[in-house]
Amino acid sequence: MTVESPPEPMQLTLLATTESVTAARRAVRPIALRSGADAHAVSVCVSEAVANAAFHAYRAGQVGDVRVFAEIVCGQLEVRVEDDGIGISPRDDSTGMGLGLPLIAAWADFVEIEPIHPGSRIVMRFELARGETEGDDH
Repeated sequence: MTVESPPEPMQLTLLATTESVTAARRAVRPIALRSGADAHAVSVCVSEAVANAAFHAYRAGQVGDVRVFAEIVCGQLEVRVEDDGIGISPRDDSTGMGLGLPLIAAWADFVEIEPIHPGSRIVMRFELARGETEGDDH
């Protein structure tokens, strides 16, 4: 696959609800495809990150925003998912880390979780497919 030109950056703001998981996944898939990243891996990781915001960022019936950004940075597709919630911290009612973050770590080429004030940011990077002619001696 040869990518003619990098796709335009994407920015999306949604309510941090379970319904937004599908919307975020559908929004990021075209930029993943156009950039040459593994669209399935990107979709899975975005779904998990948005689901984490929907389930964990806001407590006691609060609803806030989740923001999804996607752009090419240093030859990789970088996707950031941010919320304005309580941040990532251990919960007394949790039996462990859960499945979302380990799944993201397994599918993305790079993952970093950053506290922002307020909230959290998950930065994920995905390698791009090499062009069909890359590496030829022509």
